[in-house]
Amino acid sequence: AIPLFTTNLSFYVLYIWSTQNPMSPANVLGFQMKSYQLPFAYFVIAVLMRNPPWGMVHGIACGHVFCYLLDMVPLDNRAILRACLYWSMRK
Repeated sequence: AIPLFTTNLSFYVLYIWSTQNPMSPANVLGFQMKSYQLPFAYFVIAVLMRNPPWGMVHGIACGHVFCYLLDMVPLDNRAILRACLYWSMRK
């Protein structure tokens, strides 16, 4: 069976959205908060419900790396980064 990383993907997308729209209002279980707090609120709720946290941590970490590379790597070096990624994925 092929594993589906739904938790990882969900938290990846949620983290990216929350960093792109940090001041959007969000509502979790009746509590109002800003959207930059949303991934961590869901993380705390899931841990309190005794769900394994590793998929969520992995999704948040991948989202953070993506946002970091998107914001911090200059446009000149993105072509170099893409070439390195293409070279590393060749077989």
